[in-house]
Amino acid sequence: MAQRLTETAITRALREAAGTGARLQLADAGQPGLKLRLSPGGAGTWTLACRDGTGRQRRFTLGGYPAVGLAAAREAARALHHRVRQEGADPSAARRAERASAEAEAAAPTLARASNPSLADLLVEDAVQVGCIPACDFAAQLDGLLIHGGADEVEGEVADDGHVL
Repeated sequence: MAQRLTETAITRALREAAGTGARLQLADAGQPGLKLRLSPGGAGTWTLACRDGTGRQRRFTLGGYPAVGLAAAREAARALHHRVRQEGADPSAARRAERASAEAEAAAPTLARASNPSLADLLVEDAVQVGCIPACDFAAQLDGLLIHGGADEVEGEVADDGHVL
């Protein structure tokens, strides 16, 4: 049952969640759909449960407790409910799009390296293709060579064609 949440009620519920070892969910009568989910470890998460413009039941995360206080959570829930219901906003889709673009940016250096391999990559590939040395051994030795800058760091014999044996 929804009750008008206060800081005192939240503190009491946090102690109860820690004592029982069970998750608790508090519903706020002051803002319909606003809930505080409490874990036994003491973490809390503000969520808003509401229907979107098409009538589908949705749940959105507003932030963690106590970083987001009760008044801020109520205001955020009020604004988000309006955007979802009246304007058709979909914060989950926006977050998915942000995550996808961040992953694409993170993959860009890997793709650039694949399209423009470094000397180290070419040397490892060459050594593995010829079968002179296992790739992991050669790569480790090459890293040592590149980091320390000394050719005497590389172990193994050199064949007539210049490959490390």
